[in-house]
Amino acid sequence: MSALEIMAVVAVVVEVVLMFAAWVDTERRHWKHSEGSGPKPRPGDDVLRVSGWLYAVAMVAVTVAALAMTVELTLPRVGMFALFGVLFPALAANSVVVLVSRGRAREVAAWQWGLASAVAAAGGLLSVALMI
Repeated sequence: MSALEIMAVVAVVVEVVLMFAAWVDTERRHWKHSEGSGPKPRPGDDVLRVSGWLYAVAMVAVTVAALAMTVELTLPRVGMFALFGVLFPALAANSVVVLVSRGRAREVAAWQWGLASAVAAAGGLLSVALMI
């Protein structure tokens, strides 16, 4: 395995850990509410409600990386790009937003959106290494 492939695998593992951490945090808040000791969950307090901006950032990143590395586009590779290059990075970036805002996505600062965008872009860029 090359160093780039190892970085891509590490990126996927980090994305999954971020998604799991956000899911646990969201479920903890929902559980506290059901016990009567926490506020009502907000609609934005969901790991799967991803902003279109994060999908766009991941899609642009994976497209640029695929064009730069001249990867042959076959149907299985396009599917892998969609899963590992767009869906996983966007969900991981949204998990960052959920973790920093505790479900209040409208109250996220600009630097926090920048961090989430960086997670989406890095995941999209590194995912191409899985297809080499």
